[in-house]
Amino acid sequence: MNIKPIITGTNKVKSDGMQNSEINNMINYETMQTQALTSQSIKLKDPQGVIPNGIYKVFDLERKIKAFMLCIELIFILTATITALIIGFKPQWFQNEIEKAPWTWFILPILVGAVAIITFTFDLIDIIGVKRSVANYRESIKSGISTTPPFIGLLYQKLLLKQVRRTWLTVAILFYVGLFTIILWALQNQKWGELDWKTWIHKSFPNPNLVVYILCGIMGMVLLLFIINTIIRKKRMVDIQAFFGNDALDYNKMQEMKSKSHWTWAKVFFISILVILIIPFIIYILIKKLGRGGK
Repeated sequence: MNIKPIITGTNKVKSDGMQNSEINNMINYETMQTQALTSQSIKLKDPQGVIPNGIYKVFDLERKIKAFMLCIELIFILTATITALIIGFKPQWFQNEIEKAPWTWFILPILVGAVAIITFTFDLIDIIGVKRSVANYRESIKSGISTTPPFIGLLYQKLLLKQVRRTWLTVAILFYVGLFTIILWALQNQKWGELDWKTWIHKSFPNPNLVVYILCGIMGMVLLLFIINTIIRKKRMVDIQAFFGNDALDYNKMQEMKSKSHWTWAKVFFISILVILIIPFIIYILIKKLGRGGK
């Protein structure tokens, strides 16, 4: 008679216990996964709970940046307007014993105000476009269409080309403002024959040294803002690449557009330098002719 070992039943019991333990672990794991997915769906940043967090982050960041820029530009507009009014009606606040401010005092506030109004208008149009894109993309998802919204490709292209424009704009500002600052500082007490730089400069700018310091501060601020904006813009472009992938972006076409844009702005910059170099010779020739005519 064959006698089976008693230990076999024990192993079976142990095996069944291990299987039950594994099943319980699987159930617990699936429960945790379900809870995580449920929690994730509750925490969607989209107010309507439709757009995924990663993609909504791109839209939300654009909206916040545009709203922030609108506030800053509005502050610049109000500051420039108030400054121009004070210069026009209360110039004594800037310099004692002066009844009428020189026209040169109005250049900076008017220029700042005009630029702020233009950028305010553009950013207002952009933020309206972002809101429309969010609404359209939300409707696309509800309809079962998962294609990348056209806004994303246009946004990436816009950021890429804006970086090119801002780079050359910063180069131009630093070059021309720096050149003007050096000339103003060097010629504020000079007189070259008929060219009385000292009189002209001190009539236009009662305190040339103060103007030099202000211009140096402006150049430093422009450079700092350029660096900060470049970092933020790069972060926005990386987010677009991460959440939408390569299918929505034609990198070869965009790099070609970037190169053409660099070349175009480089030509504009160097042509402007040539024009600036020619102007002094024209002024010198006119002064000589006027001097001879007077004799």
